[in-house]
Amino acid sequence: MPEQVVEANQLSLNGRYYRLKQPVRSRLVSNYPAKVIQGDVNKDSQQYASIVSWSDWSDGIGKDHIEKEEDLHRGWLRSTCQLRYPGHLAPTWRVTTTTSAAVAGTVTAIGELSDTIYAAFGGGTSVRSYNNGTDAWSANLRTLPAAATDVITVTLGTTVYLIFAHTTGYNYSTNGSAWTTDTTQATQYVTFWDDRLWGISAAGQLGSARSIGAETVDAQLPLPSSSVTALFTGPNAAGDEIIYAATNVGLYAHDAANAQFIKTGLVYPRHANGGLGSTTWRGDIYVPVGQSVFRYIPGFTAAVQSVGPDAKGGMARTYAGNIRSLIPGFAGMIALVDDSNGDSSVMEYTGKGWQVLWEGNNNALTGYIGSAYSAYRLWFSESETNGDVLYINLPTSLVVPGQTTAFNYQNQSTHNTPWFNAGQLEVNKLALRLRVEAQGTTANDTAQVRYYLNYDDATATSLGTISTNGVTTYEFPNSTTPTGTAFRAIRFDVIFTVAAATTTPPDVLDISLEYRKKLASRWGHVAVLDISEDHGGASPLEQFTNLRTAIDSNLLVELTFRPDATAGAAQRYWVDVMGPETSENSGYDYTGEVQLLLVEP
Repeated sequence: MPEQVVEANQLSLNGRYYRLKQPVRSRLVSNYPAKVIQGDVNKDSQQYASIVSWSDWSDGIGKDHIEKEEDLHRGWLRSTCQLRYPGHLAPTWRVTTTTSAAVAGTVTAIGELSDTIYAAFGGGTSVRSYNNGTDAWSANLRTLPAAATDVITVTLGTTVYLIFAHTTGYNYSTNGSAWTTDTTQATQYVTFWDDRLWGISAAGQLGSARSIGAETVDAQLPLPSSSVTALFTGPNAAGDEIIYAATNVGLYAHDAANAQFIKTGLVYPRHANGGLGSTTWRGDIYVPVGQSVFRYIPGFTAAVQSVGPDAKGGMARTYAGNIRSLIPGFAGMIALVDDSNGDSSVMEYTGKGWQVLWEGNNNALTGYIGSAYSAYRLWFSESETNGDVLYINLPTSLVVPGQTTAFNYQNQSTHNTPWFNAGQLEVNKLALRLRVEAQGTTANDTAQVRYYLNYDDATATSLGTISTNGVTTYEFPNSTTPTGTAFRAIRFDVIFTVAAATTTPPDVLDISLEYRKKLASRWGHVAVLDISEDHGGASPLEQFTNLRTAIDSNLLVELTFRPDATAGAAQRYWVDVMGPETSENSGYDYTGEVQLLLVEP
């Protein structure tokens, strides 16, 4: 049973009673030391509050908890905003859905010939062309014998060909209207190297042709049938371009001199979608495996890096899926991603991090980047009953938001920050105010700011919608009662809404949270004990002996100087006995007094 103290001038320590010479002096000891500032001040120099700021998200998405300062440059998963430019957060570019060709089945391949886009509709067997002026797809131009599995535009001699591979062979055209079938070489994927068209079958048989229809058998991939997932070119250890075959177990390099495939240092456990849509971008090889992307840097000491959207913080279970294709572009590398919900997204890798350009309700299947119709665009398809083809106008130079009027923007784009807990789970935090600096905002082009608390991703509280430029300050929980909002962890999102004709987007430059950290209350007590006579059934000698037991204890000891009826648990403490100072007599006189510092750790 816990000790109780009902008498005046008495204290109980470690289950023993002592007489007090004077009242106990108590003070709060759980305070941070005062900040000492030397030289110029910074944003966190104020004494009683702290500041955390977000103004650079260029490290991209994929971080759900801020663990260190560099994580302030990251976003959470489905952040559909432009994150590339430090000091700028802006909505992403507008996505246009072309008028459907109204053909049952998906679109499996998209290519370009003579400034015109062609796509294989109807489950991949109906080749049609796009009229950019009328936003309409043509009637069927060619019925392929099987679904298109790859497409390429190549020049052999002086003739330009558009070639659709379809597993059992390939069909080609030089003008988009007249088509020819070549069936002498089974072909699932195609590439171009050494002035030759190269194709590989589902069984892994590689072949080449210097002229269409005159194929020569080459290397055989030393793997079971259906292992190959991509055929492309990239640098070897010496920097020379060669052919690579991506497979569901690793990357293989083509040895042209000996007509064989050689396993590279990039291997992984068998994965149904391993290597699907592999490519070369900016001189390095990129191989997707699920939602991971491996960067393979050839050399005499080849290197492999994990650079996918899951590389640093992982992906949420509901968003995990497969990258179906990587497409090299000017400013970034595009990934077409489907997830476990049957949804899809288009992501861009900037070389530093990932950003999301688009999200859809159906799986993304295939894509192409080209300059048809004098417009640099990403074209891609998503799986629907009647397959849709969409496009995004992409920049050909890196221009910060607001410095060009060449683009339109998505009607709505959202950015999520990771969860922030100040790196201290044990500390109570109080959000005081949030300051947001924005430009380019108008009555029609706005930025709404919301916050979430304590890892509850489903409950958002809106602070307000910004429609004027400059700094907007929000008090917590509101300006009427700015008492602050307690949090263990907090995160924010910004929702941009823009008008259809907007060419200068709203742009958030900085988000700064002012908050206070408060340690849980811990008390320190100074007690002076009068050991001049027997007390609590113990002689002065026994009292000194009991005190030394409490001082030497490795465990905390119980302290109280109140009865339960009035004190309750709030004044029953578990303390360290520290800094004892004694005044003792000598010989057989064991009387004296002791001053103790009793501190809750």
